[in-house]
Amino acid sequence: MLTTAHPLRLVPVRHQDHSTAVAVHDDPSWAPFTFLYGYDPDASWAEYVSWLADVRRGVGLGPSEVPATFLLAWVEGELVGRA
Repeated sequence: MLTTAHPLRLVPVRHQDHSTAVAVHDDPSWAPFTFLYGYDPDASWAEYVSWLADVRRGVGLGPSEVPATFLLAWVEGELVGRA
């Protein structure tokens, strides 16, 4: 039987996730993968969050692109993954 003693929460990237999410993204243990989908460290975090919201809604996509949802996985306030 599956228990939910420590429920997993999947949430869209938020403005307050910046420092935690970038720290995980920069962690070398993720190599050769990238943690943050489409993240550009030269753009502001606000631009990144806005871009993800647009992608989720299908706004500004190219002809070969489809809407996508990128979520962060949290357990008890700790960032543990992505979906």
